[in-house]
Amino acid sequence: MKTTKRIFSLLLMLCLFAALTVPAHAATSAQYPGAQQLLDTFKAESIKYNYLGVDQDEDEHIRTTFVGDNLDVTVNFYFDDGLTDVSLRVWDVIEFEESDLAKVLITANDLNASYKWVKFVVYTEDCTVSAEMDATFGEDDAGEICLRDLYRIIDIVDLAYPEFEPYAAKAA
Repeated sequence: MKTTKRIFSLLLMLCLFAALTVPAHAATSAQYPGAQQLLDTFKAESIKYNYLGVDQDEDEHIRTTFVGDNLDVTVNFYFDDGLTDVSLRVWDVIEFEESDLAKVLITANDLNASYKWVKFVVYTEDCTVSAEMDATFGEDDAGEICLRDLYRIIDIVDLAYPEFEPYAAKAA
């Protein structure tokens, strides 16, 4: 009887261990083909991500974060059901004080003139700066294009951050 309990306990622990070690994204399946190709690419490249599903705008949302030299960059992918394009967004690169708006606008404008692929957008409503990039893809190259653009937006945001850093509002 004691041996049976031990075996049962051991099996239960093994099952629990197996369940905990399966990646959270293992059973994820996207609705839109481009989003599914990105999920497949992330899995093949062992990139951690959060699949957030289809939002109220009917965009399929996937998020991943990378550690850069200057900041952690969280990239949001929004696929629409048109099957051929994706929007990449890095929300809140910085938050800034309203009194720094003119300096932040000049910095964003200078950076937008310097970088061809990524656009920095200043939101005056909440005093934040975000980075945006859009891409198109064909029937079977969404994963490849999204991976290329993921690395591109991460690199540009990380390189640009020191220009914005003097205006970043300090946490209280």
